[in-house]
Amino acid sequence: MKFIVLPSTGDVAGVSIERLARTRLEVVHRASGRPWIIGDWDEGDVYKARIGNRRVVLLGRFLMDEPALLRVLDSAESLSDLSRITEEIPGSYHLVAELDEGVRIQGTLSSGRQIFYSNRGSPVLAASDPALLLPFVGREWDRSILASRLIAPWPPWPVSEIPVWKGVSALAPGHFLQVDSRTGTARQVRWWSPEEPHLTLERGAELLASAVHDAVRSRGRGRTTVSTDLSGGLDSTGLCFVAAATGVPLVTTRWQATDVADEDEAWARKAERRLPEARHLTFDRRSAPGWFTELLPRSPGVHDHEGPFPWIRTRGRLVHAAEAVADEGSRTHLTGHGADELFFATPLNLHSLARTHPAKVPAHVLGYQALYRWRTAPTLRGLADSSTFSAWLGKVTDSLRAPLREFSAGPDFGWGLSGRMARWVAPEAVEAASEALRRDDVLSRGPLSRYRAQHASWQDARLCGDTLRKVNHITRVHGVSWEAPYLDDRVMRIALSVRFDQWSMPDRYKPLLVEALRGTAPPEILERSTKSEYSAEAYTGLRRSREAVAELCDGMRLEEHGLVDAEAFGGTVFNPPSSSFGIIPVINTLACESWLRSIEDGSREKDLVSILEG
Repeated sequence: MKFIVLPSTGDVAGVSIERLARTRLEVVHRASGRPWIIGDWDEGDVYKARIGNRRVVLLGRFLMDEPALLRVLDSAESLSDLSRITEEIPGSYHLVAELDEGVRIQGTLSSGRQIFYSNRGSPVLAASDPALLLPFVGREWDRSILASRLIAPWPPWPVSEIPVWKGVSALAPGHFLQVDSRTGTARQVRWWSPEEPHLTLERGAELLASAVHDAVRSRGRGRTTVSTDLSGGLDSTGLCFVAAATGVPLVTTRWQATDVADEDEAWARKAERRLPEARHLTFDRRSAPGWFTELLPRSPGVHDHEGPFPWIRTRGRLVHAAEAVADEGSRTHLTGHGADELFFATPLNLHSLARTHPAKVPAHVLGYQALYRWRTAPTLRGLADSSTFSAWLGKVTDSLRAPLREFSAGPDFGWGLSGRMARWVAPEAVEAASEALRRDDVLSRGPLSRYRAQHASWQDARLCGDTLRKVNHITRVHGVSWEAPYLDDRVMRIALSVRFDQWSMPDRYKPLLVEALRGTAPPEILERSTKSEYSAEAYTGLRRSREAVAELCDGMRLEEHGLVDAEAFGGTVFNPPSSSFGIIPVINTLACESWLRSIEDGSREKDLVSILEG
């Protein structure tokens, strides 16, 4: 799905109404008859309602409660009152609405559905995809933002969300775009902030169970078949049983691990035996694509237009899986992504626990010390740290070239991961990335929450949603949408509202999710308390894809722009470090190089209608 929201007055962004009538594009009209929203979507993925001059459109996957939505629309005294729609209607969708005061446009809290808008004059254009705005704002990319994408594992928020294209802005978390219908100007308005964590584990699990079931049902609505990942991990396996409970025919997919000692397969087989009605697809390790098998997109200029694709290592696998489930009749594929970000208790929770339930900190600290072998003095110093978000950003900027330590005598209780830039990244790129981190519009932003754990969870969920959005650029070519029910607004709001003392204990694995799935997933599935790691996939993939990697190293566009040293990069790629941590910046670099090559395609000069039709 992709769409653009057009202004209510003046030229329709240079789009010929006559040409629109000759295309296969979908068009939602204003009461005046002027095109309002144009795009490419399935009929069942759009809902339109109108009461007098009031209009609302939902675009995505949802469980419609029409009376509830109409009540909200009828009673709304302002655009802000329409926030209640997200409470009444489960699912993952964009919301576009119009009242007398203007137009409201928004995506989701996870950024899995995001809104981008033009920031060069008025009238403002808003779209689900920045590529739709490029015919109007130009095709100039921001060197400092691209350089920041070389920070491994990822740049810190909010730099991580700044579009790489100049002239394009992205909606901030928890905000909607309000467009004045008369002037065409726009401003961002906050509609949601995380609550003070107040739910008990029991109450949170009860609410979460309902929200996850609704999220999955919204994906199955109108579908004859739904497919899901079945890796063997708790997250995707749990979703399989939720999906099976909806009654929609189910297809599951799993990848045989390169490491024959990987335990995912044993857990996946347990689940398969408990899902006898489902069709189970297994991708053989010997014949199916491995990591790094499609470093350049099959359709240049289509998949990577938003920016570097963070999961470039598995692009070939995504294409293979999408083709396979499409052959089985699935148009919607469910993935367990988002659960790690929301339900896995990290040591950072201790810092927030110390501010909400200090009496419970000692027992939790002892558990984490046993796990990570922290020394007491640096642990206490970390817990006492109260540095501001902007001060932490400054420390991250100053340490971009510092050595990466896998083990430490004490915890890192910062506002997020302190990223690093690899030795092959040019000094000019480090300086450019530093400029991005020091921008006024970055330093003026406060954290997503006053609690570091809550801030980090929301930031990480948005990083995941951002990537899943880009995954859909790939899979939609094959007629399949890649959906992450754990990233739905209602799921996220519940997860971020559970008290830290209720789920931060180190001796339980994802207790909130486990309790929410209890009664749906078999007890033996919920007993899993481990998580596989995939370094074998990385090393084997690099070895088997040497030729494709070598092609990217030859005439690197990143080197032409003064951002990397190609020889130093090649030396690392063809002689990988012994620690898989060293492969993370390799992935970032390959993603940036692939993106630069993909935008060289001349098709980027297409006009709006051609991009939508493409």
